[in-house]
Amino acid sequence: MAKIFIGKCAGCHYISGKVYAGPLLFDSRDRIPALDIEKNEIVTLIKADQPGNPSIIPYTDERLKKGASKDTTAPKSGPSSHSADDNNYCPKCCSFSLRFEFRGFAD
Repeated sequence: MAKIFIGKCAGCHYISGKVYAGPLLFDSRDRIPALDIEKNEIVTLIKADQPGNPSIIPYTDERLKKGASKDTTAPKSGPSSHSADDNNYCPKCCSFSLRFEFRGFAD
């Protein structure tokens, strides 16, 4: 079963749509929340598809975490398990104040 999360930003009050982490019951491909830098929104990434689209960066990438580097600007180009902690990059206000909140399970 995959876990369902939503991204919520404490800075600008942005709320993402549902994103998934883990495999679904009838589809064993692993999913993780990711940032689509072309659309400027949070999406679900199927890990097996990751190498095919460099404009989608998984939230397991350290560039989307506060304090990961001295550069705090948005990532400009493409690049485990899902990290549900605070201090993730918010695509709307460009700050590191997004957190993922657990909402339930999906099969």
